[in-house]
Amino acid sequence: MSLDIRLPQQARSREAWERVLDAGAQIIADYGYNGFTIASVCERAGVAPRFIYDRVNDKETLFLASYDRGLEKVVVEQAVLAVAKNKDSWTSKKKIEFAVHEIGQRFIRNHDFLRSVVLISSSNKGIAERGSRAKDAFSAQFVEALQAVKKEIHEPKPIAALELCFDLVFSAWIVRTAYGRDFSSPKLSDQQFDSQLQALAVKYLLG
Repeated sequence: MSLDIRLPQQARSREAWERVLDAGAQIIADYGYNGFTIASVCERAGVAPRFIYDRVNDKETLFLASYDRGLEKVVVEQAVLAVAKNKDSWTSKKKIEFAVHEIGQRFIRNHDFLRSVVLISSSNKGIAERGSRAKDAFSAQFVEALQAVKKEIHEPKPIAALELCFDLVFSAWIVRTAYGRDFSSPKLSDQQFDSQLQALAVKYLLG
């Protein structure tokens, strides 16, 4: 879903618009959808309401644009998965452990933002669609990073096995991030939870 945004042309206005998006992403992380208002974004970004209304028609458009900005940080961090593909000296076990660990790191490092948007996605179609596309892209990166492991995977369809492995690990972190440690494996720290998921992934893929 494309957004109807009238991007500023002057350098100073472009800088102000960047501040607006950064402020909006942080407000989503801090307060979720209910705390996201035009006024709160204006105050944090240091702009007048007219500046925002000259760019967007409503709060929903600004909210989605701010979500996109927050997601950019997560997506950029995901590029680290490529390290596993290029480490010829690593064993298949180490590559799997690294890739699974990096899924968890995305949730740990961006906990507040991801918690907010996961909870919002059940009632916001725009966020749900964007989240689904981002997940598919992350899954593709995970599979690509573990291409060299395919020949050692015990399942008859190795690509499908990698995709399922990603889904299981990703879903586990979704639940833990959205509902908290008390709901998901309360006896485990995030680091222990991560280690357990790594062990499960290795066992499933390599036997």
